[in-house]
Amino acid sequence: ENGCIKMVDDMSNFYTFTPQKPVKPSNESFELITVIPVSDQTEIVFIGEIDKYVSCSEHRFSELMVNGDKSLSVNIRGDMNEIVEVSLLQPKNNDYVLYTYDVDLGTNGFE
Repeated sequence: ENGCIKMVDDMSNFYTFTPQKPVKPSNESFELITVIPVSDQTEIVFIGEIDKYVSCSEHRFSELMVNGDKSLSVNIRGDMNEIVEVSLLQPKNNDYVLYTYDVDLGTNGFE
């Protein structure tokens, strides 16, 4: 477990819903869970924008390429001079470490 990231091996104990206080103005209670399947702990896992409702959309990210546990590259689309906070999990000692990077999209809005 690493902050808001939780690795589980047994899906029967994956999640228990805990009702939250209603959120105004709708007075509804909800929890959002993003599930990312990982076959083993030998490759980088791209998460995207961990603080967003949709962390990784094809509108924002394209041409993702992962090179095992060494590197990854991805095209990011956004507004001019926008800073996009991108997160990934990198394997280390049979576990994962969460890394977050600020990516400046520059004057063309594309990195």
